Amino acid sequence: MVIHMDVYGGLSYSIGDPLPDNGTELFSQRRWPFPRCLEGTCEDLIKEILSVSGTGANIQWITGPPGSGKSALAQTIGEKGCLAAFFFSRSLDCVDPSRLWFRISTQLEDHMESWSFHRHTAPSLGPFMNSPTVLASSSNLKRGFGEYIQSPALYITHFPEGFIIIDGLDECRSESEQAEIVGCILDSTRQSTGLRWMIFSRPESHLRAAFEKAQDEGICWIKEIRVDAPEMQRDVKEYLEKEFKRITMTFIITNGEVQGQDHWPSEEVMMKLLKAVSGLFIYAVTIIKFIGDPLAADPVGRLQMVIEIIDGAPLREGAINPIGAIDTLYRTLIERTPDDLPLTLDVLGTLIVCPPLPPLHLAHLLEVDTIHVMNALLSLHSVVAVPSWSKMSQTALHYYHASFADFLINPSRAGNLFRDPTHYRNQLAVAFVRILSNNAETLQSEHWRAQVPGELDIEPPLSVFSHLVHIACQHLWQICVQATKPENPFLERFQGSEPFKFVRLRNFSGMIPTESFLRFLRCLRRSTRNIQQLKNLVRTTCSSTGPDLQLIDACRDISQPLDLERDELPG
Repeated sequence: MVIHMDVYGGLSYSIGDPLPDNGTELFSQRRWPFPRCLEGTCEDLIKEILSVSGTGANIQWITGPPGSGKSALAQTIGEKGCLAAFFFSRSLDCVDPSRLWFRISTQLEDHMESWSFHRHTAPSLGPFMNSPTVLASSSNLKRGFGEYIQSPALYITHFPEGFIIIDGLDECRSESEQAEIVGCILDSTRQSTGLRWMIFSRPESHLRAAFEKAQDEGICWIKEIRVDAPEMQRDVKEYLEKEFKRITMTFIITNGEVQGQDHWPSEEVMMKLLKAVSGLFIYAVTIIKFIGDPLAADPVGRLQMVIEIIDGAPLREGAINPIGAIDTLYRTLIERTPDDLPLTLDVLGTLIVCPPLPPLHLAHLLEVDTIHVMNALLSLHSVVAVPSWSKMSQTALHYYHASFADFLINPSRAGNLFRDPTHYRNQLAVAFVRILSNNAETLQSEHWRAQVPGELDIEPPLSVFSHLVHIACQHLWQICVQATKPENPFLERFQGSEPFKFVRLRNFSGMIPTESFLRFLRCLRRSTRNIQQLKNLVRTTCSSTGPDLQLIDACRDISQPLDLERDELPG
């Protein structure tokens, strides 16, 4: 009897015996029900991915935010024909990579008779082969790849059609092991072994860096799943429509608002759902599971609960959270932040209210080093689009999906992670006023010099300053109005030993939108009229000829309208 032994994972079995089901393979029963793309959806995306096979890029990295349907895509493509598949999953406790190469190798034997022969006749690894069990480590992942994948692959001149699929690489136990797995695959591909790999994961920073470098070498093709893409929006709409039809058929809906209608839910409600889901499959699946729960048997009432959450209502005391799975996912991602959680939360809160800005510019607004902003988001690349170091002065930060911000600003959902938008609008207003108060001398301070590793082509301080001045002129006024209740730090900018001089705005008159500036002045007047030191900050003169229209017209050239040396405001 021939015994196969996975010396790196301590697994042995006899030829003819099936491998134990550890939940990592394509049709593993532990993974039932399998996450498949709904029939008729993702067709263009699948066609695009499979069409790359003839381009010479033997590695494909398919990446997207959590819940964008990557595992369903991997399963569907795998069922169309793959040579091997391995699915990492935290929920199934399938995070150990020690048996990855062994599992893949045994699946490859099913497609290539010569694979088994070459694997067992390849030169052994000496005494290492005699160890019955060896715990996974960086060194052992390399050795395991050499023994189970690289050695037999070098002897084979023709491979059958199909990919080796690895799904959920970001859920592998540690970043160092993830990097080792990618390194093994890249090194093997550089040696032209002929194997083709399809890897699905979230866009974590270390994985992006490795695959983008491989893309530059021409050996990797990258596909980013964008939840805002028209196809994703269309597919989610189709999914929701089919599921609501199924729920309608399953339950006898007796609610008076539903009886007699041609369809349920109404078009208005469906549009609200689609706007909230916005292409994110996990969001759609979560609310459908909640609405269609057979134990609750109240789809109409549960749909209403979902709509209330979408509208920003707090959770009712003791009520079930309709999108609890989404909230758990977001909370877990934030709490994985390794170091400075308060700074991470400040960055996330600022992104909710701030116009899109690159990390370098945001760092100046927050008065921290750029490297601290980048590190604060290090574990959040799957929910926040974070540029590489080389692009941190050109590419803006943004949330992949609005549901992340919705979670953060709802105190009953976010709990201790709650971010108050009003607080961050006030902070941002203070920062913008500070920018408009700055002058050329401030650019000489160390704060304006980029704190980044290595020699990078970073935007010069003057350019960063000019960009921030432009952003401040465009957005400060509306942010102040939205804050509605200015906090003391903001109002203090207009009093004290060095108050803000409105006359400085003459220098930026062409950048300031007239109507939002008018609303700002009226808001500022309301906020300061009862503060002794500031009650005359904005003064008005009566006019019987339509002061609002006169002011709006005059503000088109801010250097004249308000006679800023006296800070007077008509009306």
